[in-house]
Amino acid sequence: MKLKIDGETLEDGDFKVETYSDLPMIVVGGREYYVAADSEHAGRVVRRRWYDMQRNDKAEFRCMIGDERLVQWACGESDSFGISGFDEFLDRVSEVPEEELASYDGNELEVTDADEELIEELGFTPTVAYRHN
Repeated sequence: MKLKIDGETLEDGDFKVETYSDLPMIVVGGREYYVAADSEHAGRVVRRRWYDMQRNDKAEFRCMIGDERLVQWACGESDSFGISGFDEFLDRVSEVPEEELASYDGNELEVTDADEELIEELGFTPTVAYRHN
């Protein structure tokens, strides 16, 4: 397998692919990269993560969002980011997936030169990556 992340060429033996999460991960030594077909796909995954948290782990959701913001939304008020409800929040987070996925540096990276073997394993052609650690 072969691919290039942000100009760095990786070949068989340089990395492994982990596909157990909602986005596949490329692991290179101690570095981990989420990969996606494009920014829009990554945004849909981030949106779904927040939606699922709100539905299935209310304590974690409350901790992450904060009581003050939840009260503002419930009262029809905008928070300090100008967001006035959960649906609007979902729209905003889906527009900037790098803020959640690229916890290392907050940057979206370009993926090129993915070979057919990798594309087949992933089920898509990756064009973006987000360094997770």
